[in-house]
Amino acid sequence: YAELAFNQNRLADIPTPVGGTIQEVLADLGTMVADQQPLARIWSAQIGETVAKAVLSRQTLERERALRAKGITSTRDLQEAEAAYHGAFQQARTLGLTEDELEKAGRNPDETVYAYVRAPFAGEVIARQAVLGELVQAGKSLFTVVDRSTMWAILSFPEAALVRVRAGQTVELKVDSLPDRTFTGRLTWVAAGVDEKSRLGKARAEFPNPDGLLKARMFGRARVLLTQAGGVWLVPQAAIHRIDGATVVFVELTGDLF
Repeated sequence: YAELAFNQNRLADIPTPVGGTIQEVLADLGTMVADQQPLARIWSAQIGETVAKAVLSRQTLERERALRAKGITSTRDLQEAEAAYHGAFQQARTLGLTEDELEKAGRNPDETVYAYVRAPFAGEVIARQAVLGELVQAGKSLFTVVDRSTMWAILSFPEAALVRVRAGQTVELKVDSLPDRTFTGRLTWVAAGVDEKSRLGKARAEFPNPDGLLKARMFGRARVLLTQAGGVWLVPQAAIHRIDGATVVFVELTGDLF
C-alpha cells in the first residue's frame, strides 16, 4: 500500500525574519514562484535601525581604509572597523536585506527600507497565513512553498518482505485516481523495524512528477521490483501448468499439435 506525500527536502515553511506590519502580500495560494522571489513586504522600525547601523559601519570602514592607506590610523582600528561592518551586515542579512539594498539605503537615507519574505527555492505556494496590514512577530510562518517536481510515497509492506526490500530498488506505483498510469521511482529509505501494531514494514520511494499529476495524500498500490531479469517470456497465469513437478506451458504448433 502507498500514500503519497510531499518531498520533505523540497518543502519549506517561510517565516517572517522580523516583527513588523505586512505592507504588501505578493503571492497567493497556487502561485508558482521562482527562487528568491518576494512573497510579502514588511515594514518595521527594527529594519530602519539595522540599516542605519550597517550603513554607518560601512562608511566608517571606508574611512578607516583611506586613513590606513595614508598611514594615519592603526591596523587594529581598521580590523575593528571591518569586524563592526561584517557584524552589522550579517545582522541585516538575517532580516532578509541584501548588500545592494544596503548600498541603495546609503545613497538614499530618507527612503523607507522594507524587509521581504522570499521563497527559498522555486515551487508552488500551498499555504498562506499572510494578511495585509497584520502586525506579525518575528518567526511567524507566513507561507509554505513546495517543489512538486518529485513526490514521496510512503509504502507499507508485509513483515516477511523486510529482508528483501532495500534502498535503490525500482518501484512501480499505481494510484486510485489514475488507474491507467504507472509511475516509476526508486526506494530511498527502508525502516529498520516494523510497526508494533500493524506488523507492517515502512519504506519511502521517490517519484518524478514533472506534469504534477501526483498529489499529496493520494492512495495507491506499489510494487517493489526485487530482481531485474531480461529475455523472459510473459504468458497468462492460466497458461502455466505443473506436470510431474515441472512448470510447463503448452504452445500450439498446428491445429491439433501442442
